[in-house]
Amino acid sequence: MSVTKINLVLFGIGNVGSAFINQVIKQQQSLLQEKNIELVFAIITNSTLAFFEREGQKNRWDADFTKSPAPFTIQNIIDYSKEAELENLIAIDATTSAEIVNSYDLLLENNFDILSVNSNSTIQEPEVTPVNLINQIIQIAEHYETQKRQIA
Repeated sequence: MSVTKINLVLFGIGNVGSAFINQVIKQQQSLLQEKNIELVFAIITNSTLAFFEREGQKNRWDADFTKSPAPFTIQNIIDYSKEAELENLIAIDATTSAEIVNSYDLLLENNFDILSVNSNSTIQEPEVTPVNLINQIIQIAEHYETQKRQIA
């Protein structure tokens, strides 16, 4: 079975977002070995700045975010994802921003799946913990793999 690479776009690095990042880093190796799922933080944002990960810079988000963030719009995120040819995109909304919620349709139109812990969202996931988010990502990854097999 091939490895399914999931490109994560995390909106929000507050308590929930940071805890989620740390949980992913903690489970990354076991997800790869046991589930053949590679989770990559392609883009991490706070309310105004984004860090766009480059190949070979894994697990340095906190240091790199303070050194090289860039202002962003949702369209910048979409454009970068297309230019970098990112597949299996999951946007995780760990903000309280109505602006991000209002961008869900645009993200969905551009092949993003969305997981939300945003209190302003109507799709907020119940009892959200970093582990629950990872379990939901695993389900989406399995769906991606099933789709890939059906196309082949």
